[in-house]
Amino acid sequence: MSNDYNIEELLIKKLEGLEIEPSGNAWLKTQRVLRRKNFLRFRARKFNVFYASTIVIVAGLIGGIAITQSGAKEDAELRKENISIEPVGVEESYFAKDTAHGARNPQPATHKPQTIDKVENLTENVTEELSPSPGLPVSHSPSPQVSPSGGEINKPIPEVKTLITYFTPSVTSGCAPLEVSFVNHSENGIAYEWNLGEPDTRNLTPHTSHTYYKEGEYTVSLTAMSEDGTIGTYSQVITVYPKPHADFTIEDGSVYNYSIGANEYEWGLLRKDAQRSAKDTQSFSSDFQPNLEAPSSLMPNASRLFLIAKNTYGCIDTISQPLPLPPSPTLLFPSAFSPSPSGPTSGYYNANESSNSIFHPQFTEEPIEFNLTIYNRSGKLIFQTTDIHIGWDGYYREAPVQRGVYVWKCTGKWKNGTAINQQGDITALWSN
Repeated sequence: MSNDYNIEELLIKKLEGLEIEPSGNAWLKTQRVLRRKNFLRFRARKFNVFYASTIVIVAGLIGGIAITQSGAKEDAELRKENISIEPVGVEESYFAKDTAHGARNPQPATHKPQTIDKVENLTENVTEELSPSPGLPVSHSPSPQVSPSGGEINKPIPEVKTLITYFTPSVTSGCAPLEVSFVNHSENGIAYEWNLGEPDTRNLTPHTSHTYYKEGEYTVSLTAMSEDGTIGTYSQVITVYPKPHADFTIEDGSVYNYSIGANEYEWGLLRKDAQRSAKDTQSFSSDFQPNLEAPSSLMPNASRLFLIAKNTYGCIDTISQPLPLPPSPTLLFPSAFSPSPSGPTSGYYNANESSNSIFHPQFTEEPIEFNLTIYNRSGKLIFQTTDIHIGWDGYYREAPVQRGVYVWKCTGKWKNGTAINQQGDITALWSN
């Protein structure tokens, strides 16, 4: 008898002495497990079916690989020789169901023969089909991945451009009238609107300018809009300072200042037809009310008086008025004189004396050039002097002239450059 026990005997032996008796269902499960282990256990003397099946499957796989490689080699040789291969029709791998009998009947699949060129031509054709058309852009970006729900998960996020609204004025404060230029430095805006702080000053230009004529504070704002409809606003205050009003009059040689809104003054003289350059002006006073008598000698040929009025903000206003013309200097000659019968003299006279014995002019200003000549009726020169303080005493070569009329002529120049050119006659009257 064999030493090996069958399953029933083994269980009975193991369970001997126990009161537990396995159920029929438990017996069946235990038998299946033990037989599977017994089948898989290798025993050299017992060559079971498992090992035989394994050997057959491995041999079949090796043979199939060899056949496939051989067929692929022959197929490649045929392509190189440009031989047309007509594949043999193969039955489909699916079955059509016969509704009448409930059986699946194989149906042959039909295939049209296909001609295959050489490997080189086939590769070239495939390359041409895959190459992009000339002139079309080639995209190297990866294809978007699709999520299980159907949406693209690697879709590129569009770039968001931030709207920046900003501008700079040429000046932020100044005296009226104040001209200001506004330069727009906004970024990513497509439309703009300005509000310059005064009525009717809205405009849609990128840059703008404006002149403020009245003092005050003006809020200037710029509104910008981007492509996505975002709105941005930037504001800045412009301060305009008041301008003083300069005004004065000249009456009877005196100046009267009527300026308003100023606390500093500068008075000066302006040459005739001058352009207010440094060489054409002469300042002489910073008083509220100047004295015109003092600067009369600073610029003898001055024609206008100007005033510069200034306030605490540094704002100025300028005005000028023509100077009153002073009386022109003149020479007044008498029409007759009475020479002294006591004899000739040097011709010097005293302007403060009322003596009428010497013929001479009366003057308010001494000319810088003077020439007096006297002629008799025949046109003969009988007297001449270049000194305004020397006159004619009525004598010619130490002898008295005859009673009668004589002609005189005076030429010269005044300090202001005006020429002197006068003439007349004088009657010599002798007393008994």
